[in-house]
Amino acid sequence: MIIKDILERAATELKDADIDAPVLEAGALLCYVLKKDKAFIYSHKDYNLSESITNEFFNLIDHRKKGKPFQYIVRQQEFMSLNFIVDQNVLIPRQETEILVETVIQYCKTRSKVNILDIGTGSGCIAVSLAYYIKECSVTAIDISEEALNIAKYNAVANG
Repeated sequence: MIIKDILERAATELKDADIDAPVLEAGALLCYVLKKDKAFIYSHKDYNLSESITNEFFNLIDHRKKGKPFQYIVRQQEFMSLNFIVDQNVLIPRQETEILVETVIQYCKTRSKVNILDIGTGSGCIAVSLAYYIKECSVTAIDISEEALNIAKYNAVANG
């Protein structure tokens, strides 16, 4: 199948499943599978995809139609302009939480050395973002879940 036909079919399936942005999500999932950017898929609409790539793509579309969050499918979410790995072991970072982080960053500008404790760190998005943007701070992140801590550790290293 060619990219144009695959995207149309996927968008229709997502729309029928009441996904809010079916065209956007179909394109983003195809970018993920192909490991290409949007410019590639929209400038190569007649590009013929292999059967294995097509099957992989529609497998992800099926997961999305069943309600699996997009971020869990692609295993990432941007937060505070940083990239975080996420899966079912952690909550997906929310844009509203960025307001909290920005407030803490502003508060810390008026302090010299700050110690921060993030309880229930999950993906580590709050702790990592604070450590990234506040140079004079010490951040301790804890969680009861070993799986969540492993993800937080990965995200901490990946974001420096």
